[in-house]
Amino acid sequence: MDEEQSHPADQARWSVYGKLYQDNQQFLWGILDQLSKQTAGRNANQQKIGDYFGACMDEAAVNRLGAKPLQPYLDQIAAMQSTKDLPALLARLHTSLRTNVPVL
Repeated sequence: MDEEQSHPADQARWSVYGKLYQDNQQFLWGILDQLSKQTAGRNANQQKIGDYFGACMDEAAVNRLGAKPLQPYLDQIAAMQSTKDLPALLARLHTSLRTNVPVL
């Protein structure tokens, strides 16, 4: 098989490193998918990882819920009176979500 035939259409260039990356992503996806479907014999960390991955990949549930899980945060944003309220809101979101909300 020549280079052109093995070159994925969505890649601007392709190399052995690109293939290795793609193969690794598929391998890791398989591990996560297996942990999400496996119910017995998982340790605590495997259960957390599998349950989280399964919840994120449950497209039917995500589509059914829509923006509903975000509504409390959207309400907080809508309640802002001015841009001066933004730092306090970002601080609350940062501590409640434990994520990297950008701080201006």
